[in-house]
Amino acid sequence: MNFGQIKTRFRRMVGNLGTAQLSEILANEYVNEAIRAIGLEYRFREVRCIKSFPLTVGTSRYLLPSDLHSIRQVWNDTKKYRIVGPYGDRMLADLPVRTNGQPRRYIREGNWIQFDPPPNVADTVKFTYVKAVVDLTDDNAIPLLPADWHVGAAYYARWIYYSDIQDYPKSQSAYNLFELWAGRHPTPIDRETDEADLPAAFDELGHATETRLDFDHAEDWRP
Repeated sequence: MNFGQIKTRFRRMVGNLGTAQLSEILANEYVNEAIRAIGLEYRFREVRCIKSFPLTVGTSRYLLPSDLHSIRQVWNDTKKYRIVGPYGDRMLADLPVRTNGQPRRYIREGNWIQFDPPPNVADTVKFTYVKAVVDLTDDNAIPLLPADWHVGAAYYARWIYYSDIQDYPKSQSAYNLFELWAGRHPTPIDRETDEADLPAAFDELGHATETRLDFDHAEDWRP
């Protein structure tokens, strides 16, 4: 389904409301919010990325991808150990000055990641992250979700709509229906037997496979 088809499905779910009762601008907002929430909360390959880059001796600060929403895990791929982060609400300027060594922690500020201590060798770092889900405006655009979850965006948008107009009985019913729908539609990652983003050697580092949701692994702090 494209963006326009999802909006049409959403309008039918809330009583076939026309543009006089529900403007196209508001319909766009409800469906975009639903797509964004689903994309960030559930584990989809479409919104997950893995990147690598070489460290430079003595350089602690590196530019992050422009489409990054939140960092999931960071590790030294050369020496096979996890780099822990973030530093809560500390800022880059608050990090102590250290001599070069093996980076053990990181902090993110905006589009930058900084390692502590600065690297003493040119190892390769890898990290997994969740993409930012951008709002759609073109009715022909395809959402950044698996095709079988496009209908789920209409279910989710209905819940947002009824909550927004403060029709709480319908809001609760819409939420329950979305949960029922989602429970019957496992994500592609749920269907895979090997769900880990990291190699088997990293299993002990805390990658959880018991939940379908992705937000509990996302970076807790973002500027």
